[in-house]
Amino acid sequence: MGLSDSLGEQIAANKGHIDDAVEKSGDYVDGKTDDKYAEHVDKGQDFLRDKVGESGGGKDEPTKARET
Repeated sequence: MGLSDSLGEQIAANKGHIDDAVEKSGDYVDGKTDDKYAEHVDKGQDFLRDKVGESGGGKDEPTKARET
């Protein structure tokens, strides 16, 4: 098991916490900037959520999709 496998497992196990942190940090920035950059913040949040989803699945995700 390599470092990336271990990291992927940790991300998958804590996905809810990571999503909450992304949401809270975006809300914080929006509050501090009076929503001036809300569109950009939302884009960054979506990007991070996508990356967390990709990392959480690991290399096994495509294999599982083919089995079903």
